[in-house]
Amino acid sequence: MNAASTFTAEPHRTLRLRRETPLRSLSVLCGSAVNLRPSRKARCKIVLVLVLASLTLPLADRSSASNLSSNPRKTQASDAEILSLQAILQTKLKALHEAGSFPGATLGFVLPDGRSGSVSVGLADVENNRPLKPKDRMLAGSIGKTYVSAVMLQLVQGGSVNLDTRIDRWFGHDAWFPRLPNSKDITLRMLMNHSSGIPEHVLSADFIAAMKKDPDRVWKPEELLAYILDAKPLFPAGKGWSYADTNYILVGMIFERVTNKTVYGEVARRILKPLKLNDTIPSDRRVLPGVITGYSAPNTPFGLNGRLIVDGQFVINPQMEWTGGGFASTAEDLARWAKSLYEGSEQNDARANARRCRCE
Repeated sequence: MNAASTFTAEPHRTLRLRRETPLRSLSVLCGSAVNLRPSRKARCKIVLVLVLASLTLPLADRSSASNLSSNPRKTQASDAEILSLQAILQTKLKALHEAGSFPGATLGFVLPDGRSGSVSVGLADVENNRPLKPKDRMLAGSIGKTYVSAVMLQLVQGGSVNLDTRIDRWFGHDAWFPRLPNSKDITLRMLMNHSSGIPEHVLSADFIAAMKKDPDRVWKPEELLAYILDAKPLFPAGKGWSYADTNYILVGMIFERVTNKTVYGEVARRILKPLKLNDTIPSDRRVLPGVITGYSAPNTPFGLNGRLIVDGQFVINPQMEWTGGGFASTAEDLARWAKSLYEGSEQNDARANARRCRCE
């Protein structure tokens, strides 16, 4: 699920800079995937860039657009170089916007020295002709899984859980558990790397109908799982790969059972506050401060069309994502989070564990 595209797939796009561009490498974690390959004579190295687009694309392509490059050498960019970078990115983003068919997009970047910035193009509100601002929040979609996996991997690092423990340790006494596909064979690792064989509840026609019928409904995790109980497994546990938010609903449930604390509270305590990601908030209700509407294209699986915020609230409750997504943010905050996650930091040293788990 993509950021501002609101519960959708991550599209793949490519941008190229002229060879005289004063940068060496630029890559994108999510959103509209961007690869930029400028001159080797670059003096300033950019670590991460994220793009959020105010559009919606079909769920059919659920692949993750992840192409990160980082540089451990700390280079100090001058203010002039940063301004030059912003101008270059603004020009390229404008060109992408003009060539595309989406209302608007924001792009955030972060430098090796920790300084960051963002640019934007297009409209946040088409009907009212309101320009999209770099600091506008958008739903972050499945990017939220990176927060969930990071805090779970911190538990792994601390010895509270083991990735290869079968999940019946936490769910074996729940009445619904025997009806979960592959229930007896699934490990925590399989949930986190989408190799459990569990189908995707989000694509259930019954779930979509229930979500649209009662947009004020606050969903419990067990209610989300109900839509895939007794379903045929997609493949034997650990013997294939299929992306499903359902996996991370179960991960969130395990995290809360182990810690006796909420995922949202622990993500804030362990990640958002220490890293000062002040523009990142839970998307746990229909009214979210500073979040722009986003627009849904026709013929998407959810059957939504047009603007997704009407009379100040979302037409469906984004709370239903929970640990399958569950956050709203800005492009700049996401860039800063990605830098911390993939470089490692004092507050978050889950990178080595993430490699072992291959939780992407």
